[in-house]
Amino acid sequence: MFSLTVVETVALLISTLLLSALSIHVMAPVAVKLGLTDKPGGRKHHEHATPLVGGIAIYLSLLVSGLLLKWYELGDFNFLFIAAGGALVLTGLIDDYCELSIRIRMGVQALASLVMILMAGIVLNDLGAIVSTDLLMLGYFAVPITILGVVAITNALNMMDGIDGLAGAVSCVCLGLLLSVAMVSGSVPDAILIVSAMGAVLGFLLFNFHWFGIRKAHVFLGDSGSTMLGFLFAWLLISLSQGEGRAMQPVTALWIFAVPLMDLAGLIIRRLWLKRSPFKADRGHLHHLLLDAGFRVRQAVVLIAAIQVLLGLIGLMGLYLDIPDRVMFISFLLLFSLYCYLIIRPWRVVPRLRYVHQCLSLTVRGCDQVYVGNLDIETAIENIEQMINSLNHDHTFRVYEYSDKQTDRLYCFAVIDIHMTDNMSKVCRQLVRSKFSKPGFIIRKFIVRNPDNDRRKVVREGETTARLGDRRSAVISEVKNAVKKSFTGQVLD
Repeated sequence: MFSLTVVETVALLISTLLLSALSIHVMAPVAVKLGLTDKPGGRKHHEHATPLVGGIAIYLSLLVSGLLLKWYELGDFNFLFIAAGGALVLTGLIDDYCELSIRIRMGVQALASLVMILMAGIVLNDLGAIVSTDLLMLGYFAVPITILGVVAITNALNMMDGIDGLAGAVSCVCLGLLLSVAMVSGSVPDAILIVSAMGAVLGFLLFNFHWFGIRKAHVFLGDSGSTMLGFLFAWLLISLSQGEGRAMQPVTALWIFAVPLMDLAGLIIRRLWLKRSPFKADRGHLHHLLLDAGFRVRQAVVLIAAIQVLLGLIGLMGLYLDIPDRVMFISFLLLFSLYCYLIIRPWRVVPRLRYVHQCLSLTVRGCDQVYVGNLDIETAIENIEQMINSLNHDHTFRVYEYSDKQTDRLYCFAVIDIHMTDNMSKVCRQLVRSKFSKPGFIIRKFIVRNPDNDRRKVVREGETTARLGDRRSAVISEVKNAVKKSFTGQVLD
């Protein structure tokens, strides 16, 4: 039976969370002074230099909690992982500061895997009964395949760390799934390591995730953190899936860590398909496709984490319902094949993801305004004031008169700035249902179109110009007699 009580589990979780949060609070200003920051530019979308101390904070919280457990003899802690993970944290820290070559980074990862194999005795000896009823033994290939697997899992999480909160959220989901496996099997040392890591990652997410009202990350995980967490998953997945008293089957590990593995393997296959280097960065990750489809960062993180929860539960269901390993393995291969088919055709996937986004009534990425059309010129300002007063928030709006050159018809519309962008759908619904919104008004989310991104072009006298008759493109450039009125006051959250 599992001997770690609920009170001890919660206490360990909260203590590592606080240690991680405190470490970040102390080290972030120091990192800025030392220049250990991720600076904006290139493919990066953040606007300010952001401290890369998330990985150091997670590692320090694990180290301190391990020492305290050892000191008070409250439980066993795996210090071999601390030693091997420390080498990865140090290497990642140097890489964050001055960019090491990929050969050096993978070399250190291979050495860390040797510590796991030779000193901790954690080796991938078999792949389970994925072919027949007998275990598929690796024999002499066990050590090299273990090294290859460790390096792959380590870099899977590292390459997935592309938007704020994603690596941390997926890590928490996977750690939660692994904790349930460790609790059922009674693997106390692994459970202690999992709970400590989960608390440390949650402390990091307090500063990295886009919580309500927060629109940017205050710290990043950095290569030091992503590679260390990836190595942690390699350690746990192999440890819990091998040996006679194994806690789970190797195929279960695929489902528990499905999203990072499929993202890595699918990306490599896609780059090779396009005859590109597997190590050259591009926008082929799953989170990039979601962002291109209009999902906000927080929406993309929540959706990917939910997908990982679903796939992990499928893996646990196969484990505890005794579904044959070969059935679960074939199912995973079919799922991965479908993922690869979709990922190499982003021009087909992104429009469908946009449709899903629309069906879920989510706020479009880059949208923080509401359009109100078909207004009467004489009463436009009064109508908009009444609409905004019906809400529980103060907002700024602009009322425009627009003249169509072809028909000489006057249009009047308003653009309302919504400061709480994550409540866009709710605000739209409130405006539509407002008792002041007369029949015939058009109320919708509003994004000013960039004519340079419009693929619908017309050619005149050998020159390519923007499509004619597009009133949305002309909203700003063709405005006449613009009248602006602002409400002042506190924006209520």
